[in-house]
Amino acid sequence: MERYDVIIVGSGPAGTSTALNIRALAPEISDRTLVLEKASHPRERVCAGAVRAGAVSTLERLGIKLSIPFRQVNRIRIRYGADILDLCENDIGRVVRRSEFDTHLAGEAQRGGVELHENEVLTGMERKDGGMIVSTALGTYWSRVVVGADGTPSRVRKLAGIRDRMVAATNYMVEVPAEMISPDYYGESADMLTFDFSLTQRCLSGYIWEFPCIIDGRDYVSIGLFNNNLFNTGPPSYRRNLRQILMKQLKSRGLNPDDCSVKSHPTRMFQKSNIVSAPGVLLVGDAAGVDSFAGEGIYHAIKYGQLAAHEVVRAFRTGDLSFSHYIRSILNSDFGGEIVRFGRVARALYGSSIKFNFILSLLWNSPDIQRMMIQNYKGTYKIRGHVMKVGWKMAHHLIFGDKGVPIRGPIGKVHG
Repeated sequence: MERYDVIIVGSGPAGTSTALNIRALAPEISDRTLVLEKASHPRERVCAGAVRAGAVSTLERLGIKLSIPFRQVNRIRIRYGADILDLCENDIGRVVRRSEFDTHLAGEAQRGGVELHENEVLTGMERKDGGMIVSTALGTYWSRVVVGADGTPSRVRKLAGIRDRMVAATNYMVEVPAEMISPDYYGESADMLTFDFSLTQRCLSGYIWEFPCIIDGRDYVSIGLFNNNLFNTGPPSYRRNLRQILMKQLKSRGLNPDDCSVKSHPTRMFQKSNIVSAPGVLLVGDAAGVDSFAGEGIYHAIKYGQLAAHEVVRAFRTGDLSFSHYIRSILNSDFGGEIVRFGRVARALYGSSIKFNFILSLLWNSPDIQRMMIQNYKGTYKIRGHVMKVGWKMAHHLIFGDKGVPIRGPIGKVHG
């Protein structure tokens, strides 16, 4: 039986980020780290592929540059009915093809000396001799630590006996050639992420997205629906027919739904009550939970990996492999604090029509909030350090602000 210090189950962004950060922090542990992948790269993943600039810079600090096709994002468009707010700043992020992105990161990890076994499915875990016996369809291993980076339906979570109440968002998406929507689609939207909240509080606790992307060298558009299922709104008939809501969105763009291949996947929502560790076991990425406002996965997956690597290295140096403080480390981190704040935003936007209207009017009418939002997304501004400033802006808007939508600001360009 082969013995390792760390076995990481899953080689998506969370798993490879964990492996790469362990390599950077403690090469001696990395030399005894194994990554297990149930499929082989490249493998299909249902994901819109938006990668924040903050994630790109985090990878660059590890010596990894994105040498795959991508669309650079310079605008975020927020739509509500006929009203549009454009938030503009250069290089907010990238849109990638997830299969290519994951393959690229896994390849970089292997080139850095990380051992990766593909087509090896986890079948069992058992505590023994101060560690875990990890069984797969191809072999058996022993490891002191297991990191579950195996997504929302995490098998590591189940086999480790980690039980909590899971709320999973629903995502539906299609990818269509850009010319099917408009011959000059990319003249207008090549650098723009669109988030449409027109159906929020009517039949969605979420939004419709529209992102540019590149597939096999061709210009495509990803159109999808996110519903977080924590604060379901609208009649039950709507909630049971989220797929039909997406179909109507496709028809409104002149597309024939029968010509579109609809993909779907669940995403575990992060809540403070989530259980994300057990003795000798850590969960990262979707296995731990992502933000309930946007369901964003890639940026937080990379940040989870960064934090988990620090936790693993600290555990080996102190001899405490309980990981009992891991949830506290998440909540005290910048990205964990953001996930919690996004949870509050989700509760306000999706759970209360009054708060939804207030937040939308605040965003539409406050250039400062627009600037904070776009720079926070880019990674050049940390709202966590300016909570009082944000609170003051909200209080001022509540008392004195224009509650209407829209108005023009120096950062956001508004079209009525």
